[in-house]
Amino acid sequence: MAHPLGAGFNEFLVLAHFEKERYFVNLETLFYSKKYYSSAGLGTNILLANDLPQEGIFRSKVHYSGIEVGYLFNRKTNMQLFGKYNYRNELVTSSLSENPILKFESFWQIGFRTNLNNYYYDM
Repeated sequence: MAHPLGAGFNEFLVLAHFEKERYFVNLETLFYSKKYYSSAGLGTNILLANDLPQEGIFRSKVHYSGIEVGYLFNRKTNMQLFGKYNYRNELVTSSLSENPILKFESFWQIGFRTNLNNYYYDM
């Protein structure tokens, strides 16, 4: 099994779920840091050659968090109306530059979902 980030990273993940009557809240937060030895990401992608010249050390620190709030209409079909907010911060530092790069992304979601299962078999 492989991780989407490849190799050479540290990760910390926290998930929480709270439910009262038909209301629910889901919280998630993820921190990870990764060290690259060149801008090509040597050692993280097995399809790249490892004999490329090293350019410097790059460090990436990412914080991703989200909160989801919703209401459960039908427990049997898990019919839910929900709203969700996520944001992501990324700080990239380099041994070649004194100015770090900060990236920030956020998005909202509003949705209606259900979970229907088919429990019969056609013969």
